[in-house]
Amino acid sequence: MHKFLPVCLATGVLGLSALSASAALSSADREFAMKAASGSLAEVQAAQLAEQRATSPQIKQFAQRMITDHTAANTELQQIAKQADISLPAQPTRQGRGGGAEAAWGHWHSI
Repeated sequence: MHKFLPVCLATGVLGLSALSASAALSSADREFAMKAASGSLAEVQAAQLAEQRATSPQIKQFAQRMITDHTAANTELQQIAKQADISLPAQPTRQGRGGGAEAAWGHWHSI
């Protein structure tokens, strides 16, 4: 499952990239971009918290991978959004946090 989320985000980003090059984005595409950006920013925050608090080397390694992957996806999405004239959030929105970094830490801590 952990590999599934970045793959979904990357697939959506690639889809937006193709659309932004050829046509105006629909409201659904814009909404996806906003939610993807917010959710990915929340993942980075949760992973940073996990990296700081975890005692398990495996959790710290996974957290660093999440930070790296989601930061790269965010950067790519920002570039696409700029071309499509979409202003993305700089911080996770309430919907994108899904309980916040603390909730995510609680989940990771229970693993």
